Order: sequence, then C-alpha cells, then structure tokens
Amino acid sequence: MGDTHDNGGTRLAVTGGSDEHQPRALSPVARAFKAASPWIWRLCGGAFLLFALAMVVTIFGDYVDVRTVRCDVVSAAPSTSSGGTRGSASTAGVRLETSDCGPVHYSDGVSFENRDQIAASISPGAYEFDMGWSSRVLGVEMRQTIPTARGYRAYHDWIVDGAAFGSEEDARNAALAALRALDGPNHGALIVEYGTARFEAVGSASVGFVCHRNSDAGNADRWSVLWDFGAGAGSSSGTVEVPVANGTASVAARNVHTLDRTVAAVEEFFADPTATPPAPAWATGNMVERTRLTR
Repeated sequence: MGDTHDNGGTRLAVTGGSDEHQPRALSPVARAFKAASPWIWRLCGGAFLLFALAMVVTIFGDYVDVRTVRCDVVSAAPSTSSGGTRGSASTAGVRLETSDCGPVHYSDGVSFENRDQIAASISPGAYEFDMGWSSRVLGVEMRQTIPTARGYRAYHDWIVDGAAFGSEEDARNAALAALRALDGPNHGALIVEYGTARFEAVGSASVGFVCHRNSDAGNADRWSVLWDFGAGAGSSSGTVEVPVANGTASVAARNVHTLDRTVAAVEEFFADPTATPPAPAWATGNMVERTRLTR
C-alpha cells in the first residue's frame, strides 16, 4: 500500500512499485550464456568460413595440378550423383571400386544413356587416372572425399609406338621390328615406354639413329644420350643430317649410330628400363634434354 505525504497542503500519494514490474535476476546459467554469446557467434561464423573455404578448395582444387594416379580397379558400376541442392538435377557417372585408391568417380562424357555401356567396358586391372590436387590429396591419400577422375586409360607395362603389350618379349620383338623398318621413306622415330621410363631412337637405318633414354621421362635432368665411340659408333667429328618427321636435323656425328648399335641400345633398355645408363657410352645431364629430336 502507498504512503501519503503533506506538501504545503497538498497531499501526495506515493505508490510502491509492484513486484510484477521489477526485473528478475538472471540465473547463473543465463548470465554465463549472455556473457559467452559474442564468442559463440564468433565461433559459428568461423566454422562457417572454414566450411566455405573447404568447399572452395575441394571444388576448385580439382582443376589445378592435374597428375596421373595409378590404381587397380576391381569393379565398375553406373552411378547417379545428386546435384547437392534441393531441386538441382542429378548427373550420371561411373563408380569404380579400386583396391588401393578407394572408390573413384568418373563422369566426363557420361550420360544416363551410355553409363551402363561405359561401366561394362571397364574390366578389372591397372588403370591410370588423371586427377586434380584435391582428388589426389583429399581423396586418394587422406580418404576424406571420393576422388574424381578427369580421364582414365588402361595401364600397360610396355608401350611401343603407342601400342600396348602385355609381355616384355612381345614388346621387344615389336620394337626391334619397328626399328628395322625405319629406312628410306619410312624414317621416323621408335618410342618405347615402360611406366615412367622412355627410350627414343630417331633416324633411319641408312643414315643412322640418335638414341635417348630416361628412367623418369618427367624429369628433364635425367635424360641420357648415346655418344660412345666404340664399335658401331658414329664418327667423332662433323655433323650428320638425320631424317626426322618434319625433314632433317643436323646432329653431331658422335651422337649418330648404326642400326646394330641402336639394336644393342634397345636391348639394354629392355634389360633394365629403370636404370641410368652408364658412362662413358651415355652422357646424362640437364643439357641432354635439348638434344632430343622427338620434342
């Protein structure tokens, strides 16, 4: 009930405040939440930014630093990928199960009409997949996402002039036959590949051949050129006009070799394709790559 005061003949009534209008004291939990709420919003914002950054790296990282990854495919089946947002269209693809890279997704050129045919054409075995940075690192190495292949091809140990061979003997026979066929109007190049290793012989049987090899063709500093002076080797002075695909190339005579010496070089490569050929018959260094005639 309010108190009454006399103020010069005027009586003033002072009414006491009701408990219903007094602010209630916050509980300890509410006070703690109120004090921490700015930090909670900051944490939520930071988490959202990290998620957005991860999505950007995952998506756009697949378009940079594309390299070849070798995987052993166990099976392949048609698949459908969701567009990721409500109402977005789904896309057709092929899911490849591998024994060493986890599942791999491929969709380039795949439609709902041909996905069954593409999946059926992929038989178990070793394949090379072209993958961007995020698929290689986040997918194959860390297994945090399903890697996406931008291209694929069956892996073969030996490739001679673009043709794949399942055995070393068949590849050697094909290489020697192709080398002996390079004469007269059929001059050109013999290229033998074994994984990352590569052998090149350019020229013709009548003029001679220039031979290069590398145990890792992607490393320009590891190319070797044959330039020995033993039996069957070229003259140590002067130059020779060696026939190439677009005409002729002037080459130091010591780098031009007879058919027999080139056959021996091919045999040496097949014996140990990953080895660095010994000096002094072979010269190795960062300047050798410039002398190749197949670039």
